[in-house]
Amino acid sequence: VIGLPGHPVSSIIVYELLASEILEVGGFKVPRHKSVEVTLSQSVRPAKGRDTYQMVQIKEVDNQFVAVPTSGKSGMITLLTGSNGYVIVPKELDH
Repeated sequence: VIGLPGHPVSSIIVYELLASEILEVGGFKVPRHKSVEVTLSQSVRPAKGRDTYQMVQIKEVDNQFVAVPTSGKSGMITLLTGSNGYVIVPKELDH
């Protein structure tokens, strides 16, 4: 049994970071999502003292991937419908 948070965005991130790894160790095949290098369309700051997982809308512009941050609370399902990926903002960027 793997418990996930109740908010949709939080559930997806926890699944990606922890649950998928647990399932793989248990012998299950887990599909891997595509990872691409992106340029952020605007500055994104991490939450104080922790890595931040920012939902984004990734678009291809002039043969480069650009990530436009989407905003909203992690409990909003519309945050997921308006996003097609996420970026990880390391806590070390909090200056």
